[in-house]
Amino acid sequence: MIASPDDRDLLSLLAERRDVFEARMAQFLSDTPSSSPIPDNKVAARLLLDVVLASHADVGFTAGAAAISSRKVFSHFGDALVPLLKDVLGPDVPIAFLARCVDGYWRSVREQMPKT
Repeated sequence: MIASPDDRDLLSLLAERRDVFEARMAQFLSDTPSSSPIPDNKVAARLLLDVVLASHADVGFTAGAAAISSRKVFSHFGDALVPLLKDVLGPDVPIAFLARCVDGYWRSVREQMPKT
């Protein structure tokens, strides 16, 4: 999915505010059960945000994010994605943009995770 002009504006805003997003997501990821070790929550938040951003350019899963390989971390990030995007981009962010972010993220994660 190639980003529309409106999506590009929102993606640019997200890139400008990525430090805020990453800090909040890292805090959320710190609640991930201890059975899912994450060496650094901020690194995980950064790498998985890169997956969201890359999904808008049909790039797919980023190489660094593959090192995370924890379903619980992927799930925790996915659960917090929409609320954090709304916090960072504002409450009026279009639902279609949020849906494309979530769909792109999960599509990338599904392609990366080994089939069980």
